[in-house]
Amino acid sequence: MVWQVVLFAGAGAIVGGTIAKFVVLAFSVQRLKLFSVFGY
Repeated sequence: MVWQVVLFAGAGAIVGGTIAKFVVLAFSVQRLKLFSVFGY
Protein backbone atom coordinates (compact mmCIF):
# COMPACT_ATOMS: atom_id res chain seq x y z
CA MET A 1 0.00 0.00 0.00
CA VAL A 2 2.74 2.44 0.97
CA TRP A 3 4.81 1.83 -2.17
CA GLN A 4 1.79 2.69 -4.34
CA VAL A 5 1.51 6.07 -2.62
CA VAL A 6 5.26 6.66 -3.01
CA LEU A 7 5.11 5.65 -6.67
CA PHE A 8 2.12 7.93 -7.31
CA ALA A 9 3.78 10.86 -5.53
CA GLY A 10 7.00 10.31 -7.48
CA ALA A 11 5.15 10.20 -10.80
CA GLY A 12 3.23 13.35 -9.84
CA ALA A 13 6.46 15.14 -8.95
CA ILE A 14 8.05 14.17 -12.28
CA VAL A 15 5.01 15.26 -14.30
CA GLY A 16 4.66 18.49 -12.28
CA GLY A 17 8.35 19.29 -12.69
CA THR A 18 8.20 18.69 -16.43
CA ILE A 19 5.13 20.91 -16.83
CA ALA A 20 6.72 23.62 -14.68
CA LYS A 21 9.86 23.50 -16.83
CA PHE A 22 7.84 23.95 -20.02
CA VAL A 23 5.87 26.82 -18.46
CA VAL A 24 9.08 28.58 -17.42
CA LEU A 25 10.57 28.11 -20.89
CA ALA A 26 7.38 29.42 -22.51
CA PHE A 27 7.36 32.49 -20.26
CA SER A 28 11.05 33.10 -21.03
CA VAL A 29 10.32 33.04 -24.77
CA GLN A 30 7.37 35.42 -24.33
CA ARG A 31 9.52 37.76 -22.22
CA LEU A 32 12.29 37.75 -24.85
CA LYS A 33 9.76 38.57 -27.58
CA LEU A 34 8.31 41.37 -25.45
CA PHE A 35 11.76 42.85 -24.76
CA SER A 36 12.75 42.64 -28.44
CA VAL A 37 9.55 44.51 -29.38
CA PHE A 38 10.35 47.33 -26.95
CA GLY A 39 13.96 47.50 -28.07
CA TYR A 40 15.57 46.13 -24.89
